[in-house]
Amino acid sequence: MKRLAVLLPALLLVVSCAACGPSPRPEVSPNPSPEPTLTSEPWPEDWQAGYHRILADWSVLEVCGNLSYLPQYFGDAYGFDSYFLCDVDSDGTPELFLDSSTMGLTAVCCYDAGPVGVFYDRFDVNKQTGELIVAGH
Repeated sequence: MKRLAVLLPALLLVVSCAACGPSPRPEVSPNPSPEPTLTSEPWPEDWQAGYHRILADWSVLEVCGNLSYLPQYFGDAYGFDSYFLCDVDSDGTPELFLDSSTMGLTAVCCYDAGPVGVFYDRFDVNKQTGELIVAGH
């Protein structure tokens, strides 16, 4: 929760992502499992391996965060089709931003030996300046 307390106010400001360098781009799975992957397999300690797991089947976030409303509201348009990483809170571990072109929303999660603090909002990225813009502000 302390990470969320730091992350949320930071997202309300225009955040510069100029320091976010390119990373290997695994594909976001367009067709996740029909049911969230409920497994006893522990999450990897490494954020990179953890994010690869999420990108292979982002429905795992439904059991780790508060995304249960989205499939009910958006139906067939529910899904994420791109992502980006940005270390918003400058702790050395980037946050994962899963973007949806159909819902117009972006889900955000931190990683600390598993996904933490999953929430969603409307985000835009100014590609010229590298700034992250929250809900048009």
